[in-house]
Amino acid sequence: MAYNCRSLYHSTINVIVHNYAAFQPIVSLYPPPIVFDVYDEMFKEGRICQMGFALVDLQLFNKLLEISSGRCSLHLWFQTLVDHGVHLPTNLSRSYRIKLAEIADKNPRLTDTASRKLVRSGFMLADFLLEAGWFEAAQYVLQPCATLAQSLSPRAHLDCIVRLIGVFIANCRYNEAEQTIDLADELLRSADPPLVYNLARLTIEKCALSYARSLYDRAFTHCQTAMSCLTSDLNPRVVIDVFRMALRVCIVKRFFPQAEMIIKQALIIALNAFGPNHPKFADCLVDYGFYLLNMDNVTNSSVVYGNALRIRSAMFPGANFHVAKIHEDLAYCIYVRNYSSGHFTEALEHSNASIGALTKLLPSDHLLLSSSKRVRALILEEIAIDEDNDERGSLLLNEALSLHLASLDLSRKAFGELNVQTAKHYGNLGRLYQSMKQFVDAEKMHLKAIQIKEQLLGNEDYEVALSVGHLASLYNYDLREYDKAEELYLKSIAIGTKLFGPSYSGLEYDYRGLIRMYRSAGNVTRVLEYHNILMNWYGLRERHQSPSIDANVVGRQDVALELDECVHIFLCSTRSDEVETVSSSSSESGDSEASVIAMGGSGQSACPSR
Repeated sequence: MAYNCRSLYHSTINVIVHNYAAFQPIVSLYPPPIVFDVYDEMFKEGRICQMGFALVDLQLFNKLLEISSGRCSLHLWFQTLVDHGVHLPTNLSRSYRIKLAEIADKNPRLTDTASRKLVRSGFMLADFLLEAGWFEAAQYVLQPCATLAQSLSPRAHLDCIVRLIGVFIANCRYNEAEQTIDLADELLRSADPPLVYNLARLTIEKCALSYARSLYDRAFTHCQTAMSCLTSDLNPRVVIDVFRMALRVCIVKRFFPQAEMIIKQALIIALNAFGPNHPKFADCLVDYGFYLLNMDNVTNSSVVYGNALRIRSAMFPGANFHVAKIHEDLAYCIYVRNYSSGHFTEALEHSNASIGALTKLLPSDHLLLSSSKRVRALILEEIAIDEDNDERGSLLLNEALSLHLASLDLSRKAFGELNVQTAKHYGNLGRLYQSMKQFVDAEKMHLKAIQIKEQLLGNEDYEVALSVGHLASLYNYDLREYDKAEELYLKSIAIGTKLFGPSYSGLEYDYRGLIRMYRSAGNVTRVLEYHNILMNWYGLRERHQSPSIDANVVGRQDVALELDECVHIFLCSTRSDEVETVSSSSSESGDSEASVIAMGGSGQSACPSR
């Protein structure tokens, strides 16, 4: 008689699940694949309460972490239990600390094997918590783990320290990250014999810290070093993280061809290593969306962000940090995409989802709330401008003002005045004050934003062009200072054309602003000149529309490069004296994050704020 082994196995799992009270004391003793299948079946049957009592067991949870192919399912179980009120991040991180303390009291002289097992357990738990966005819990695991790792070996200690740096940066605890980086550097200097250690992960954390603090030249130096450390035997997660951070730095340094190459390679690596429904692939999609947004391709950017949100939401259906941040990115992207039409309902829905989740997860003064508040304020301002009810419009503007001021305060406390993020908040306030008819304050904010951006980024950066265009709009439409407006419009046009080419979407309303200004001044010759330039621009845009992206095939149709080839191309091209800048010949006919301009509700021509 033939037996179906798979059916027998499944029947056995069902027996355990349906008689769980009897089997519960010994389930954690089973091999990891069997433990995983038991709880997978339990989840499918909706036995959430039983799972909640079980998964707080650290020993059992460690077995589930061993099943790498079940990572996405484990995230879904974890998030579902959290949404049902089970405090898994806190309970598991505390359990790990308690376990280390108990072992230290009972057996202070652990064998190397036992110590390595405990350290590995801490690494797996912390990595999982970080991947799910539970930064405080990950830190709570890694700090005692570092002490144990220090007694084990310098290599284990350094591995733990580097993880801790990543947690501090993700949680915006930049001073602690800097101190921990110093500790890692000292460990490397003092190690005897010298540590054989690939520096890619440590160096990219240094890059991330410098990037967060708007130290872009330093960030780029770290980025190049990290890229040069990549080898084919590294964990794909490390390679992907280096590529993702390099993308961000390349965008701010305007190395667009290099940015395109590395984000497409990151997508291919993530797809091959983890599959299309894994958080790592979703992370790469978020960065690809960011790249497209900065490449004047906002419609395709919104498609890619939407796909990243779908993947993350499937694993994290409730209040989750990473899902909230994608909602924020998508809210801003849709705000830019629909700026001309004035349709902001969808953007506001995503903004509400982002802030709703983040306020549940973070303290009210956390820096990570700053950008979500900023995006909501931008959307509310545009809704207020188009509001027919003056009282309702005033309420919306005041709410936007409160959000912008709160964001500015958080940024100044974290970064100080001399930071691009702080400058952006000043620029946002300038636009809002203009909408509120507070023109003196608006001018002051715009000038402050320009001063900081020029000091940090130089005079020809597109961030500078954004603020220059905003100030030109103020001078043109409200203060009637046409000489100042003309100078600033021409500067904005020059920067945009140099960076993105003559079909760049941001040029449209600079041209419209000049036409309006020359018409007001009675300069018919100039009106005709810029009218012809604007018509020519429309022709360029029609010829250079980007094809729509199918987000479901992103990463599948691109050509994979060998890692060493990709690194070689990146390093050679970014060390050149002349780095190619992008032309917007491949951009779409639409709005862009970089400098999209649209008609404001009061009739002024103005960019959507950053």
